[in-house]
Amino acid sequence: AINKTMLSRLDGDASIFVAKQDGVVNVGDKTADDELVLKKGARVIALCNSQTYRNGQIGTVKKIHDTHVSVEWDNGHRSDVEPHDWQIMKPKWDGEIIKHEVIGTFSQIPLRLAYAITIHKSQGQTYAKANVDPACFDIGQLYVALSRCESIEGLSLMRKIYPSALRTSPEVCDFYDNL
Repeated sequence: AINKTMLSRLDGDASIFVAKQDGVVNVGDKTADDELVLKKGARVIALCNSQTYRNGQIGTVKKIHDTHVSVEWDNGHRSDVEPHDWQIMKPKWDGEIIKHEVIGTFSQIPLRLAYAITIHKSQGQTYAKANVDPACFDIGQLYVALSRCESIEGLSLMRKIYPSALRTSPEVCDFYDNL
């Protein structure tokens, strides 16, 4: 909702990029959204690595073209972000080893609006700055949220961390208790 609200505040018409898929592609296989709605000035996050940008990198849309998007990243570099093809693989036993065969492909501009992102979606990414709501409800979630930032100076908390957000797996506690 925050992403849509912030996008609606930007001037100009929105452009919509529709994903293409072929073969077997399930909802959980899609790294990007089926429809990417952007405007010039929108804050975006990269969803894959390329020669000129990295997964999790944040930037601002400078120009929207028919087939790609020009982004100025927060580090000052610019990139033309073109559609990325994700291959959907299925493991297959050939009698001796497990091989992976391509069963589908999903193609989309590898960007997502970056005004707000869930803790779950941020896992595995690193940010220079993060404004974190520590109201966590699952095991390990607070750790994931707090460890996304490159430094403590870039971390801002929206509210106090309450003990109820500090959830640890019983198996982890048992492991350390029995060392």
